[in-house]
Amino acid sequence: ASKHNAAWDSWKHYYTYYENLKTLGAPVTFLQETDSFDVKQYPFMVAPAFEMTDDQLIQKWTRYVKAGGHLVLTSRTGMKDNNGHLWESLLQQPVWQLIGATIDGYDHLPLHRNGTVKLGDSSYLWNVWGDQLSPEKGTEVWASFSDQFYAGKATVVKNRVGKGAVYYVGTQSIHGEMEKQVLRKVYLEAGATILNLPNYVFVNWRDGYWVAVNYTSTAVDLPIPLTAKIIIGQKKIKPGGVTVWQNLEKQSVR
Repeated sequence: ASKHNAAWDSWKHYYTYYENLKTLGAPVTFLQETDSFDVKQYPFMVAPAFEMTDDQLIQKWTRYVKAGGHLVLTSRTGMKDNNGHLWESLLQQPVWQLIGATIDGYDHLPLHRNGTVKLGDSSYLWNVWGDQLSPEKGTEVWASFSDQFYAGKATVVKNRVGKGAVYYVGTQSIHGEMEKQVLRKVYLEAGATILNLPNYVFVNWRDGYWVAVNYTSTAVDLPIPLTAKIIIGQKKIKPGGVTVWQNLEKQSVR
């Protein structure tokens, strides 16, 4: 995504979602828009700041959600066509129907000024990017701005489409904590079992084995069941450490 703000960092925006998905213990596969969006294989999909889109991709997203997929889109998605040109329409209008809301505008604050977004009972700071949304009837509002001249405007919404749902996250919080809570809510509402790992502690499952790596500078207690067999390492994983364990049920880790 091109810069509209000196503080905008596309890589940081993408990595915020990747890192927060890993705190859930979620497997992450990187897809191209030409790949198959198989709901059974990929029940959740996150497309952060997907600025350049076309009708074909939007229709493909729509089919995926109607079939039962859970699609998370974020700020700036659908702003331009695949030639990098703004649409000859209102701001991000091609994705309005999919997200169940109009995008009325956006704001980015000076580096020394922070705004506040409220999600549930918690408030989160932001200043890089904030989309202002007007939800359609039936669209759930998850988070809204709590200050600035657009206080009360929605910025995170959920739209049920067919058997699935689309979630639009219009604001980038300063520390990524709001995005983490949104992702946790998405997965839990869909009935998924998730973990609660610290940042930079990654856990993956493959072929009957769980593998944890600790990229932090502190030891961390892993969510290993008492019935599991530890093959390499320990339950308390050291900084830079690796732990491998085996359990009969992939979903049994808590």
